[in-house]
Amino acid sequence: MKLIYTLIFLANFAQAKSNPLDELVSRLDKLYDSSEQASQQMDYFDVTLDHCEIGVTDLPNHEKLNKFMLLEQAISANRDNPYRVRLIKIEYDEITGVFMSKNFEPSQPEKLIGGCLASEPPAVAFSEFSDPKCTIYLEKVENRFEGGTPAEGCFSDFRGATTFTAEVIIGEDFISSWDRGFDSQGNQVWGARRGPYLFREVSPIFKP
Repeated sequence: MKLIYTLIFLANFAQAKSNPLDELVSRLDKLYDSSEQASQQMDYFDVTLDHCEIGVTDLPNHEKLNKFMLLEQAISANRDNPYRVRLIKIEYDEITGVFMSKNFEPSQPEKLIGGCLASEPPAVAFSEFSDPKCTIYLEKVENRFEGGTPAEGCFSDFRGATTFTAEVIIGEDFISSWDRGFDSQGNQVWGARRGPYLFREVSPIFKP
């Protein structure tokens, strides 16, 4: 009987350790900024990206293998006042091998500001994850995660745009992200024009 319990324990342990989302989340759960690029290309800003895993209350059993994160994006000089606060749910499709990063706008973003700098990141209600703004689709290509929005983009009403697109690469110590907004005639109305933002990992000393 002890042998049976041991085998069950080892099987459960192996399953927990082999969650394919773990590697992607471990790469995101770092502090990044674009200071190097901004110092070389004057039309790119020094921006900080900070992701962290968060707890979710009332989480259904069928959601427990998914990962939930908070994203705070800010001009680095004004990091305590992020201009974008988002909730992220990351799923994995075992059949297709595709990772799906679903982006949600929190109902009270001001209450989440600074959450990734706290010793204990905040917990949010599962109801916050009911209406995604957009989904980024990623695939593992060699040692990187690559992908972006669907070909038709995602809905946007920001600065005259009707859709926005994102192209993303996540390496071991960098994130390349090219977000652009387009109006109904297909004209780009916001976002970098010469290519993606390149975010480099910042020393862990700056992130608890």
